[in-house]
Amino acid sequence: MRRSLRKIDSQEVQQYAQSEPLFTVTSLDEARQRLVDMGQDPARYCFYTWMRQGVRYYRVWEDQRLKEGIVKPAPFGQEAARLKRADAEKLYTVAKRFAGDRVEFAQRDGVLWVIDGETGKAKVGISVPVVGGGLIFYQGEWNEHQAAHFVNALLVRGQRPDAAFVEAEALAGVPS
Repeated sequence: MRRSLRKIDSQEVQQYAQSEPLFTVTSLDEARQRLVDMGQDPARYCFYTWMRQGVRYYRVWEDQRLKEGIVKPAPFGQEAARLKRADAEKLYTVAKRFAGDRVEFAQRDGVLWVIDGETGKAKVGISVPVVGGGLIFYQGEWNEHQAAHFVNALLVRGQRPDAAFVEAEALAGVPS
């Protein structure tokens, strides 16, 4: 899980142009301290930084990505999200390195399958291009909401796959 503010790039900051920034400061430590003083968790916020006349500024917003997620529920076989290269690599790295009890990952025909470690049944297939691009879900036992929740828990909230799997399983009653 992230512990501090997330840095956003000049492309992503355009999405925040309509929202009012929380505040602007001249140091990241000052931003963290102000959030803590307000009783807020710095990990729920993001910042954009720039320099003007030799002074570095940090503008802080509530993190929309954390709030809304980057993957939306979409019909199976259709694009659910456009991933940046870093997010695609993170998903592959988590799948490659994770060894847990509740969830397993298997790569078949270019699709990353999420498999229940207890029953061996495929929950969802995830097509993730290595260099970023369109993320597509393939039908398993989960509905679209469970699949999107699982990927958002991994990529946005930084949860371990076992915890994300349990949360997604708990969403079984959400209509697809």
